[in-house]
Amino acid sequence: MFGTKVIETFKEEHTGDVLDMMRDFEVKKRAISEEKEGNIVLRIPAAFAETYKSLNSNPISKHIFKGRFTETTKLKRDKLNINVGVSKQFIARSVSNNIEHAKRILAENECSNISTILLVGGFAESEIVQERIREAFPNKRVIIPSESGCPQRSSSSWS
Repeated sequence: MFGTKVIETFKEEHTGDVLDMMRDFEVKKRAISEEKEGNIVLRIPAAFAETYKSLNSNPISKHIFKGRFTETTKLKRDKLNINVGVSKQFIARSVSNNIEHAKRILAENECSNISTILLVGGFAESEIVQERIREAFPNKRVIIPSESGCPQRSSSSWS
């Protein structure tokens, strides 16, 4: 959307902002369902806008989305509005790759007796991911622990 150089420079120079953006995206990604419509709104940190300007000689407000993002993505001040359909496409592609990988593993002799899939990680909290996994493996029991994306800490880890 903004170019590899902008993203790479931003990642190198503003790690804290990158982590904040990733957390925000993770939360929004998990909330996407088949029924969801509209836009996902992500906050763009000031440091990202500064990085963009330093590499493009124009403020980020002058950025023009091209290609598949022209009609589906808008930038308003410090907010990036992405049509939820674009996010669903990204999710679908990723889930499809994971399903194909899991099918290859489950087809191996050592895994032929596996009857249960334990779905963990932040992506496991997505309704779309859960539905696709269940559809792809109808003969398998799929378990999704509550808060599967949050590492559990024992009380000793807080001392």
